[in-house]
Amino acid sequence: MYIENMKKILFFLMIIIGLLSYSIFMPVSACIGKLGITNFESNAKYGTVCLNSRDSFDLSSASKPEIVIPANLYLPKNQNKKVPLLIMSHGAGGIFNFHYDYKDIFLEKGYAVLIIDHFFPRGISADFTFEKVTESMMMNDVLNAIKIMRTHPDLDGRIGYIGWSKGGIGTILLKHKNVHEYYFQEMLPVDFYIGIYTYCGFESKEIEFSDVPLLLISGKQDKITPASYCRNFAKNAKKNTEYYELKYANHSFDNYTFYFGGYLPWQPYLKSNNNECRLTINEDLKTVNVNDTHDLATYKSRKKFLAACTDKGAAVSYDKQSSKTAKKIVLEFIAKNFK
Repeated sequence: MYIENMKKILFFLMIIIGLLSYSIFMPVSACIGKLGITNFESNAKYGTVCLNSRDSFDLSSASKPEIVIPANLYLPKNQNKKVPLLIMSHGAGGIFNFHYDYKDIFLEKGYAVLIIDHFFPRGISADFTFEKVTESMMMNDVLNAIKIMRTHPDLDGRIGYIGWSKGGIGTILLKHKNVHEYYFQEMLPVDFYIGIYTYCGFESKEIEFSDVPLLLISGKQDKITPASYCRNFAKNAKKNTEYYELKYANHSFDNYTFYFGGYLPWQPYLKSNNNECRLTINEDLKTVNVNDTHDLATYKSRKKFLAACTDKGAAVSYDKQSSKTAKKIVLEFIAKNFK
């Protein structure tokens, strides 16, 4: 009993340390009250970048208020040529130290890195639901970042988009051909997408898929974003889609904040995989359930869907070997697709 109680105390201490690290090391305050940049002609070439975005509640939302989001841009040291860019999108807990570890690895490989903060400009530090900061908002942040980053004089135009958990849902949605064509109609597409323990529960059997390469990595023990959803999605998408399932991995397997494991009583998970709770994207780009009795187009409708289809309480845990394996898979995929 004593050991279990100590584990719980250490777990919550790690959460607090992680949140403090997030607020200290990500210099987001520089964008408060500022306009987003339109190009890099007269702006700093690295550091905090203020980007314009829009707060659409769903892919089809008519009301899209403007917002300025902060992101941190890192360039490899001693570069003597233009380099490709990796855009990183965090999950429901915000930016953790492990994201900076990935950043350091990518910089060593000669890639520039842009870490987007989706939460701070929207007045929160974490969002464990789809209610406040939606997948569409995060996608808008990433896609506007892509547009601006193409004007950077030190980048060569090659761009990859990597998302963890909630931040990876955009990689799934953009694999849908109609979503991809809608968002990229005025600019060049990215070179690839990577979703790490992300939510793949979008019905896809009758959907056409884009040709952009997609890598999905799931943990077999994951209850929050079940591996079975990503396994099925990859099976249906087939072309240019790679899927890896890590046998001993739980959700957040690469986040050492959860070194001792932990239980998140507030974390929702899908309690049913029936037509009432499976999601899809219809022809109007509205996110609806398969039965078409729920949509995610408003705050109210999202709360109704979550109340009907989710329960709360799920485990997370770090696994050293799974983390190591995932990084190897990611680096190999990046090298293959940054041709």
